Amino acid sequence: MDLKSVVLASSGLVAMATGALADQVELDLWTIDDPGEYHYVMADEFMAKHPDIKINVRTVQFEDMVNDLARGVATGDAPDITYIDNPEVALFASRDLLLDLRPYIEKSEIVDADDIFPGPLASVTYEGGIFGIPRGANAIALYYNADMFREAGARSGRSAKHLGRALRGGQGAYQTARECLRTGLLGGGDGGRHLPVPALAADDRRRL
Repeated sequence: MDLKSVVLASSGLVAMATGALADQVELDLWTIDDPGEYHYVMADEFMAKHPDIKINVRTVQFEDMVNDLARGVATGDAPDITYIDNPEVALFASRDLLLDLRPYIEKSEIVDADDIFPGPLASVTYEGGIFGIPRGANAIALYYNADMFREAGARSGRSAKHLGRALRGGQGAYQTARECLRTGLLGGGDGGRHLPVPALAADDRRRL
């Protein structure tokens, strides 16, 4: 099986190009999830609604995915659907190994590209085509303007815990984040001293 099917980039799902489909359809899906998690559950739910389609799910370690896909392409054993980390989507798309999903998305009554945040959507877009369905997004690092924190009368600290406490201030997380981004308190900007903060722990994310 060649590699132009569907991809799940961290994107989400990507599709790789395959041949003609027989009446009884069988698709291979590679994922970084373990049994009982996201893609396994989705596959089970899909097969329950479409008993004429069988999805074979295989777990591949995150760090092995690109190499395993490259070997699969070389040997003709690549999956129909796969997870790909978003930085790798352009790499595979530029080699014509992924199926452009834009025509299918435009006809879909389920997936609407306008519902996908611009950043994740851009990560699966290459030369006008959409080569994946993002399943989520994350931040590699979070930084904030310590000078502006102090000017606003908030205590700044060097841990995610301190940052979470400073941001809460009785507001909802969404409105707080919007205001911080609007004023330059969080995110980009070049004024003042920017202090990098490691990814927030789950407990701090809940409090934010």
